[in-house]
This record gives sequence, C-alpha cells and structure tokens, in this order.
Amino acid sequence: MRRLFALDNRVRTYPWGTTDGIARFLRIEKDGTEPWAELWMGAYPTNPSAVIDWPAQGVRTPLDACIARDPDLFLGEGNGRGLRFLFKILSAARPLSLQAHPDDAQASLGFEKEESAGVPVSARRFITPSGKPELLLALDEFTMLCGFRAPEEAAALLSDISAPEAPRLAKMAADGEYIPLLRALFTLPPEDRKKLIIAAIGSSVGGSSKAAPAGAGVVEARNLARLLHVHYPDDVCILAPFFLNVRTLSPGEATHIPTGVLHSYIGGTGLELMPNSDAVLRAGLTGKTIDVPDLFSYLDPKPYSPATIVPARLPGQTIYTLDSPRLELRRIEVSGERVPLPAGVPSIAIGERGTVSLIADDDAATVKPGSSIFVSGSTQSLRAEGAGVCYLASAKGD
Repeated sequence: MRRLFALDNRVRTYPWGTTDGIARFLRIEKDGTEPWAELWMGAYPTNPSAVIDWPAQGVRTPLDACIARDPDLFLGEGNGRGLRFLFKILSAARPLSLQAHPDDAQASLGFEKEESAGVPVSARRFITPSGKPELLLALDEFTMLCGFRAPEEAAALLSDISAPEAPRLAKMAADGEYIPLLRALFTLPPEDRKKLIIAAIGSSVGGSSKAAPAGAGVVEARNLARLLHVHYPDDVCILAPFFLNVRTLSPGEATHIPTGVLHSYIGGTGLELMPNSDAVLRAGLTGKTIDVPDLFSYLDPKPYSPATIVPARLPGQTIYTLDSPRLELRRIEVSGERVPLPAGVPSIAIGERGTVSLIADDDAATVKPGSSIFVSGSTQSLRAEGAGVCYLASAKGD
C-alpha cells in the first residue's frame, strides 16, 4: 500500500520576495524576475499542496481533500482529523511587515467569531483555529527584528534620538511599558511623527546629516531604521530597531518566534515550520491592513531575546525541536548508510541536494532537489538511504 506521496507545492509571489532564493534551493531554472516569497507545503485550506497521482494515475488532489477522504491512510489512526503543521520556504529580499501571531486560545476565539459572523474566507484573519508559534531555520544569512529589548537597552537607544518625543518614549522603555510606548508612537500627530522619523535615521529636518553616535548598538539600530525608511518613509514603525532585538542567524542556525512576540523578517532565506495556521496581526511596515489597536491585546509585553535552538544530533540527522506544540524539523544527510526515522506520524520531506531515498514499509520514493514527499502517518517503519540532503518536517500529538 502507498505510504509516500509526491507533492506539487504553490509559490507565493509577494513583492518582498527574492528573485532567486527559492529557485536556488530547489535547484531549478526560474523564468522572469517575478519575486518568489514563499513555497507552502501542507494542507492549509487556502493554499494546499496537491498530491500527485492520487486517488488515480494522472489525478492531482489537494492534500486537505485527500486527508478528508481517507484520514487513516494519510494521517494514521489516532493522529486527529487534520494535518497539524505548515511547512514553508521563505525568501525575503526586503523587510516583511512588523507583526505578531495569536496563541491557540486567541486564534480559536477569533476563528469562532469570524465563523459565526459569516466572514468570507478571503477576508478572514483566522482561517484555522490554531495559534502560530514559528520555528525558523536559516539557509543563508537571515536577519530579523524579534522581541522587545531589555528595558535599559531600549531606553538608551531611544534616548539617542534627537527629537522632542524621544525622552518620553525612552522613559516608557526604561519602565518596561512597551504597549504604552507603541500606543504613543501610533497616536503621534503627523508633524511630530515626521520629526521623530527624521531624527531616527540621523538627519535634521533641513536634510543635513547627523554624525553617527558612538556605540555599535546605536549604529546598528540607526542603519536598520534607514533601510526600513527606504521602503516605508512615512511609517513610524521604522523606529522598531531601537526597541526590538536585531538578530542575524547564520546558515544552519534556528530560532523560535513565540506567539505574541512582535517581529519582522528583514532579509534572507530559511525554512519555517509552524502549526497549520497563517493568522497574523500587523503593526506596520506593510501595504496590507494594519491591525492596531487589536494587535495590543495579542502582544506579550515582556522582553524576549530569540535564542539559538540547540539541535539534537543522531547519525545522519540534525534535529531542531520546538515544544508546545511539538514541532520537529530534521536535516537528514546520507552517504550510503541507512538512517532510521520516526514512523507513525505524518511528515513532509523536501530535497536540498543529491538523492535521498525514503523507504516507508513496502513503499519507496526518491527525494531530489525541487521535489517533496508526503509521508503517511500510517507508516510502521521509515528510513532514509542514498547520498544527499533533505529536510523532514512533522508535528507530534499530545
């Protein structure tokens, strides 16, 4: 019986995407200069992967429809009625929106409200009732803003801005009052907002340059504010580097973005693993709908510094894990040996280089660059062979 299913995945072409990052990972030739921002792998209702040659040869069926039709085959007995995770390749050439994601309770409540109100799916923020913590693994150098800085650090950086509003904002930061700080930013009169933005990027109102202040943190915050200003010149959220942590991951490093944590991806290509959710509330740095003041009720006001996930290592495997919910991303590298893998849980594999053979019970499939495979949750045994590298994403039940 089939246990392994080839997938066809959709690319999202948002303006912030790169022209080459995803294509380079997939090792395919890409036509044109249209940006490829994300490749989605999973059963998300509005953008599911397609299962190739199921239920018959030559037929392509959305993965969520396959699961609904035969949950025991695709998920396995006792693994629920839906796929628990969403797997993406993300490639950013310019900053994404400043945003936060809801937790399970918030997402469930939002989902129920929109369902009962009859909000069309195209207009919903909560298409599934799942919260959205994220695990991000960098494929190349990846820079982000993530989490409120330590109060004293944010206060020092904001104090360096030569604008009338800066001392008040610095005092709020020093007191750890980040939600009031955001409210103050978003309610500034237009002229005060303009002065603050100009001061943050290091120029006077008349256009002359301000000497760069001492201190690597200030220089880094100001340079990043300047980058944000290029794309969003009138958005007060360009001040975010002064009160949010700036973090750059090296290739192979991973981190965790919890629910309620304000963040923005600045640039880079990586793999994202999350529950089956795309719920987001935006503060700024976007042309999309801004969710202020609703955002404030979702934010965690405590400082948060994104730590590097320390992976577990087994022969042929590097395992990045996120608890609550338990998300697991494995980098599998084989060179002739057999590498045993967890069976009995639905998973998605995507190839990076070489050729990896997956053997699930009596079924086998090849994972090459540009190809992806859905692994049935009904497998009794699973292993990898061949010579190459692939990634395997899954979510464990309770």
